[in-house]
Amino acid sequence: MSPEQRRPDIVSRYAERLKDGILDTAPGHPDERAAQGSPPTGEPSLRQGPTAGAPQRLRQETVLDLDRLKTLGFVRPGAEEKTLLSEQFRLIKRPLIDKALGRGKGRLSKANVIMVTSAQPGEGKTFTAINLALSIASERDIHVLLMDTDVYTQSVAVVLGTSPSQGLLDLLLDDRLDFAGILQHTELPNLTLVPAGTRHSQATELLSSQRMVRLTNDIASRYSDRIIIIDSPPVLASTEATVLASHVGQIVMVVEHNRTGSRQVERALHLLNGCTEISFVLNKVDTLIWDQHFYAKYQYETSYCAK
Repeated sequence: MSPEQRRPDIVSRYAERLKDGILDTAPGHPDERAAQGSPPTGEPSLRQGPTAGAPQRLRQETVLDLDRLKTLGFVRPGAEEKTLLSEQFRLIKRPLIDKALGRGKGRLSKANVIMVTSAQPGEGKTFTAINLALSIASERDIHVLLMDTDVYTQSVAVVLGTSPSQGLLDLLLDDRLDFAGILQHTELPNLTLVPAGTRHSQATELLSSQRMVRLTNDIASRYSDRIIIIDSPPVLASTEATVLASHVGQIVMVVEHNRTGSRQVERALHLLNGCTEISFVLNKVDTLIWDQHFYAKYQYETSYCAK
């Protein structure tokens, strides 16, 4: 057995630390149930070792500028108003959630790990990944882990306005790092971020490593109410998306309307043969078509509810 095989995986090491009392949990945080012997439903938060009195809290929240995101055209979780965008992502997320949680016919392996990608840059994959994560985070009983694997642009951090920090690639490189050490908790209770981390020339090899395989497998199986959204690089622009396809249970392929041709989509699909459960989002469609459908539907619902 090789040293790599003998070494406990990072999520298991974290669970052991939780069991040994090295980690503390915030009041009401789902990990309190894990400390009491119940299955964990939330993301563990890193704490200082035991000292006299109450343990010192190290968990910090990354504050998202939700007003700025709304201005940029993103879904705002918890907003009272019903918008065209929020309705569109409700339609997009529902079948993905059903498959992720094993609802309906059959059960897919790692269906709660969903990669969002596109054939080429600029089609709106990061826009879709973030909105999908924000929309799912508004669900009452589902936690979302938004993982940025586009190490070249790191667009998730740019859009959300988060500070640079250690992330996924650093975790895959450094055995001393724990999974909890790279998490960015947000003020949204159901949303946690995983930054891409420090750029590395061998990003493809790191993402295809057994360490990455064990990480995704463990996260997918350990937290049954967790949905992992992975924003990956475009398929035809880099090799990382092809590697990541073998780690996920579902793929969302974003296609830009009137720009991306069928041959480009076919080439991308051929490279994504590691996953067979692929859904499509047609982006940048003429808004007039959607507006007419939305307002007709909204008027019907408003009239019906008013009776």
